[in-house]
Amino acid sequence: MGSRSSRKTLETKNPKKYSGKIGLVVLDHFITYKHPGFENERLILKTWIEGHGNVKSVRRTEIIRKKDNLLIAAARTTWCLMDLINFRPTRITPEITAPYFKE
Repeated sequence: MGSRSSRKTLETKNPKKYSGKIGLVVLDHFITYKHPGFENERLILKTWIEGHGNVKSVRRTEIIRKKDNLLIAAARTTWCLMDLINFRPTRITPEITAPYFKE
């Protein structure tokens, strides 16, 4: 359920009481390819949470070629927070989001 990295992020950024109880599932994933990338090019990867609602969150990703700052690809992924005990969507609470939006 969700990727290994999303599970690890949830486990490291949230209280232990959520360990093994919540997870992320991808609802949709869109990639826009702008320019080709080639082997041995240095790339910059940027990712951020664009926003979230009751049970869904949207993460954006950009892949940029370092030598000229050219956008190679952009992605938008919608995730759903799931209760792993009963396999149903669960509310994204302020306690869960706080570690991601520190000022």
